[in-house]
Amino acid sequence: MKIVIVGATGMVGSRITSEASRRGHAVTAVVRGAKPATFPGGVTAVAADANDRDQMSRLFSGSDAIVGATKPAAGQEDTVATTTTALLDAAAATATRI
Repeated sequence: MKIVIVGATGMVGSRITSEASRRGHAVTAVVRGAKPATFPGGVTAVAADANDRDQMSRLFSGSDAIVGATKPAAGQEDTVATTTTALLDAAAATATRI
């Protein structure tokens, strides 16, 4: 199964990424900043903006499932609705379950 995990470096996202990889899924780990080297082998890390619907749509295209495990940066909690909407819109545009 091809899984895209948005927020893959966070507390929840990192655990989901590790478990999905351990189970043999093809995992794309979407991260906010530079690509970290802490992912298990076989995980593809991609730096992207979860609020960019077009960018997320391109990443979601061809995937079987999306996991949204995002958390706003400290002081930016007001962005949760915007990020969630962008992810849901991108998932709908690619007919991928999230």
